[in-house]
This record gives sequence, structure tokens and C-alpha cells, in this order.
Amino acid sequence: MATATLVLNPFLSAREQPDGSLLLKAARRGGMRIETRFGPGGLSRDWGEAILDRLAAGRVEPTGLPPQALPLLIRQGLALLDTELDGLPGFRVPLAAGAAEGGEPVPLLATGSLCPAPHVSLPWRCVLSGGEPLWHQRPGGPVLPWWPDPACRAALRSLDTQIPTPVPPDVAATLLREGLAVPVGGAAPSVTGGGREALAAQGFVLVPGLLPPAHLAAWQAYADALVAAGLTEHSAKAADRDTYHGDPVGTLFLHLFRPAAEALAGRPLVPSYAFLSAYRAASALDEHLDRPPCEYTLSLHIDHRPRPDGPVPWPLRIRPGPDTAPVELRCRLGDGVVFRGRRLPHSRPRLPEGDRSTTLLLHYVHPDYRGPLD
Repeated sequence: MATATLVLNPFLSAREQPDGSLLLKAARRGGMRIETRFGPGGLSRDWGEAILDRLAAGRVEPTGLPPQALPLLIRQGLALLDTELDGLPGFRVPLAAGAAEGGEPVPLLATGSLCPAPHVSLPWRCVLSGGEPLWHQRPGGPVLPWWPDPACRAALRSLDTQIPTPVPPDVAATLLREGLAVPVGGAAPSVTGGGREALAAQGFVLVPGLLPPAHLAAWQAYADALVAAGLTEHSAKAADRDTYHGDPVGTLFLHLFRPAAEALAGRPLVPSYAFLSAYRAASALDEHLDRPPCEYTLSLHIDHRPRPDGPVPWPLRIRPGPDTAPVELRCRLGDGVVFRGRRLPHSRPRLPEGDRSTTLLLHYVHPDYRGPLD
């Protein structure tokens, strides 16, 4: 170990606690979970953050660390030996030019502004993507990172001048599909639309196409890789599923989607936690209410096998009132549902035999909430 190079554990999530401490949760192969607290009642927060910042910047030789740091980092799973990264899944959103349809002429496109990362301290630095991302925000939607290929990156840079620019048909098709550009003279529709009124009136709203296709594909590959690497926890208590409470990419999206959740809720919200669930065949969710840190939930339907051409054949059922029948919400992959899970009983029927389904749940609370956030 004395000659090993250390790297930050990419499956390390950090969460600010109500008492001002920083709680880190590490995951290793086999589903082992380890918690470390920096701040009140725990280790020095300044010391811990300084060490983690050094690891986040790149590989670190143990000889460059304080003597007490090495055993702590290894024991608590905060750092990994560089060899342990082999085979660990990463989250990547490659954006490559796709095939153009037919012999359409080269279209003229206009794009919205590319937004810089607003959350530099969040665990997106643990995302194993390589290179600096570009950031884009659709109207009403979240700011999302992209790693375009050179052709798409060049087109986005030229379009960001707000001067209509002709681009190759395959690049144009890709940018239009992903919502990164619109035809000249057209207007980009709001992702959240009139959802605020619906959420206020009935306590839930379906938001179509919340995850663009490239991000949806990245999440599908990432979730499969987490399960295959043994980083999820299998449970048959509430449903037969593999789960990950607070994975770093889910935690990143929890913060990135907060503005969209706030726009729908019509009020400020505080991120609580992210929860990834990969449901196995014949799973079912009995009708229930959520726990206190889940006042608002954004449910993203990430995957379903076999892949459907239309809506996923596993609806979310929400009961609007005590004397009303449940409403069935049938999402397509990439759609989101925002609902008040503490107030409205909700459930899912039994999954068909041979089917599997994966959802990412992003939970939020009101600013005056004082309970635990996990």
C-alpha cells in the first residue's frame, strides 16, 4: 500500500447535515456502505475537505499525505487504490452526430445560451467522463452537462453567437433531437410548461421528455453497470429490487433538477436525497405514503426491459383523495412525474413476468424542514 496511488472514490456522496456537519457515504464492491462525518462531533471538517479536494484534483501519492490520513481514507472508503478503478462504471453523455433523415436540405438552427456549471462543489467531479463538459439549459428545464464530439461541439459554439448558421444535416439532426437547438424562427418549448397549475390543483403532474435521449441512454448504461459491479443493495422488503441510496450521479442530478422542481412547486425547495431503484420481474409497490424527507418527489423513468415503443407498461398509480380511485400515469422513458408523496398514496402494480424497470427518485423538502435528509 505504501507505493500505491490513491484516487477519490467515485461512488462517494456528500450531504450537508442540519447541524452543519458534512456526512460522506462511501460504497464499495459488494454493497458495503461506510459513513464518515466531518464537522460537529466528528473529524475536522477543514482537514477532511482539504484532503478530499486534493484527491478530487487527481491521483495522489500516499507520501504526500499527513500520516494519519492514509489509514482513514482507505478504511472509510473515501479513497481507492488506482487499480480498484478498473471495471467501475462511469456516467458518460457522449453526443455524436447522428444520421440525417432523407435528403433534407441543410437546416438553419439557433440555440439558447450555454450555461456554466452552477454547482461546482457537487459530486459531478466524481463522474468518470473525461474532459470538461458543455452546459445547456432548455427553457424550464435543468442545466445539464454534455460531452459532444468535435463536430457537435463546433456547431454549438458557432450557434451560440446567436447568428443563424448552417450546419451539416447529421449534426443538425442530433442537436434538434437533444433539444440543444431549434429551427430559425421557431421557439424552444418550455420543458415544464403549465405544470405548476396542475401540481397545485391535483398534487401531481407528468412532465414529458424531461431527460433528453443522450442523458437517458447514459443513465441506462450507468444503472446497469452499478448493478453489475455490485455497488447496489438488493432488497425484497418493499419490492424485489436493487437500490442505491445517494449515489454521486443521482445526487448531482438532484441538485441540477432543483430549479425545475421549484418552478413546478412554485416555491423554494431544499434537496433531500436521490434514490435509484432497479426493479426485478414480478415486483410490485403497495400503496403507501412517503417518509418526511420526501415532501416533493421527482420520479424519472430511466429504463424498462424489454424496451417499449410507447409508454412503459408499469404505471405509477396516485390516489388524489380518500374517496377517489387511483389515477394511472403512464410514462415514456425519459418522462418525469412530480408528486406530493407525503400527502398522496401511491403504488405500482406487479411487473409483468420477464420485465425489469428502473426509476430515479429525486426528493425535496420545504426550507423550514428540520428533520434528517436521508
